[in-house]
Order: sequence, then structure tokens, then C-alpha cells
Amino acid sequence: MGLDKTSNIILFKSIDYDKVDKIKIEDLILVIDSYRNDNLGEQNFAMDTSTKKNVKLLKNFLEKNVLSLDLIYENTYYNYMTFNELKSFLVHGIDNYKRFTNYNDPQIDEAIVDNILSAIKREDKIFKNDLKNYLG
Repeated sequence: MGLDKTSNIILFKSIDYDKVDKIKIEDLILVIDSYRNDNLGEQNFAMDTSTKKNVKLLKNFLEKNVLSLDLIYENTYYNYMTFNELKSFLVHGIDNYKRFTNYNDPQIDEAIVDNILSAIKREDKIFKNDLKNYLG
């Protein structure tokens, strides 16, 4: 992996969760995946007018509710959430907003969240940087 001896020891000790000198391959893959630099990055996303509108609706909703990506991803161990976790989080936030404000804005809903997240998911993962770049 191109790490020096000390870094290797630190890395492997940190993912030996049970402290039995054994590492689960999926844990190692998750750690490596979290440090990879092949996220969607600065790609220009081809969006039609309705997709741009949906992205703007979600971005406005997050700003209205003071939900930053740092806050959304704060309890994650890696820099991504699964598709279902993030979708559930956002839909729950939208439902709570509508319930507590008595605001029945039909524009932002589960279908919009689903479409946006589906466009940027990679192997059922939504990386923080990908979502940040997609929302603009």
C-alpha cells in the first residue's frame, strides 16, 4: 500500500477491533475505500431541467434546516453512508419538517431524494464528496 512500517502497524492495529491479531477483509476494504481518491470529484453531471430543479429543492431544504453535510455524516465511521441510511435520514428529516411546521410542500419528497441519491451512488454507497459535488 506504499506505507512505511509504522503506518502499517497503526493501520492494522486500528482495524483489529477485537484485538485478536486478526483483521476482517471487509473492514480492511472499507478503510482502504474510505481513503481512495476516485470519488466522482469535479465531474460535470449531465442533468436535465427536472433533475436540476430536484437538486435545487434538496439543497434548499438542507439549507433551510441548517443540515450541513458535516452534520449528516458526523456519525459515520467512514466518509460515506449506504444508500438506504442516507435516504432514510433525509426522508425522515423532510417528514419531520413538514409535521412540525405544518408545511405541506409537495415539491420535496421521497421520490426526489431517491432520484438524486441513485444518480451518485457507487455500490450502494453515497460518499460525502460525491453528494457535495452533486449538490454544487
